[in-house]
Amino acid sequence: MFGLLNKRKAKAIDQVEEQLKRYKDTEGLSTQRLNFGLWYFRHRKNFFLTIVGVLSVLAAALFIYSLYYFGDYLLRGMTSQQQSVSGLVEDVTLRGTRLDQNSVRPRFIKLISLANGNYDLIGTLTNANTGYWLDFNYYFVVDGQSLDVHAGFVLPQEQHYLLSLNQTLTNQPNSVELIIDNWSWHRLDSHQIPDWSTYKEQYLNFVIQDKKFLGYEDSGLTENLKMASLSFNIVNQTPYSYYEAPLNIIIYQNSEVVSVAQYVIDKFASREKRTIEISLLSDIDEATRIEILPDINIFNQEMTAPLDIVN
Repeated sequence: MFGLLNKRKAKAIDQVEEQLKRYKDTEGLSTQRLNFGLWYFRHRKNFFLTIVGVLSVLAAALFIYSLYYFGDYLLRGMTSQQQSVSGLVEDVTLRGTRLDQNSVRPRFIKLISLANGNYDLIGTLTNANTGYWLDFNYYFVVDGQSLDVHAGFVLPQEQHYLLSLNQTLTNQPNSVELIIDNWSWHRLDSHQIPDWSTYKEQYLNFVIQDKKFLGYEDSGLTENLKMASLSFNIVNQTPYSYYEAPLNIIIYQNSEVVSVAQYVIDKFASREKRTIEISLLSDIDEATRIEILPDINIFNQEMTAPLDIVN
């Protein structure tokens, strides 16, 4: 009988526990969640300490990692970086030196005797570069004596004449040297100047027409001095006006330079045509070729003027 009662009691307890497990209050909170909450409440301190410990270990590891690589940078990285920067500077310097030595070729052409111990000296400077132009000072040294210093320039892919006119020398020269000094490279901006030939043409499109040269016997200028004459028309076909438009004039007999001159056109407006007449102190009687070249540094914005400059 007692065994039967114990079985019934045990069954009743199991039923109650099962009902408790499945119990859910009106707000939806089950006994399983109550048990988890009770467990968390009892062990929350240990749970918090565990999280703090894990985060501390992680922070310490990151700190040691950062400290190691920062120390490595101080010991080796800064030296390596300085060497890289030094190498870059040396490369730029070498490039500049390479440009100076290989891309620019100065050459003395001729010394022309005028009268009364005066001479014209002619040289050229060739810039084979496509992306750089150069400004500089130049002068001629005659028998160890330095003559006047002039400012010069040479544009990309250009041979530019360097003139020193009407120089007085005490003796007949034996040696002449052309000196290029204080030069400075300037790199073209490929964004502003994608096509150098087109850009140059926009500024230096001067059309020379009706060239006429008269030797000293035909010019009739003077009987005391041998004077030749040159006349020509020049048209400014560019969209720019110029306060001054200097010209270099080179006169040849066959392949030899026999006379040179410089002429400056004052206030030369866009689309304007001028007639130029020049007297030359020269005893030549004919010219087989005449070069008339603008001596304008188009990167000097002070040269250009408003379109209505002549008004």
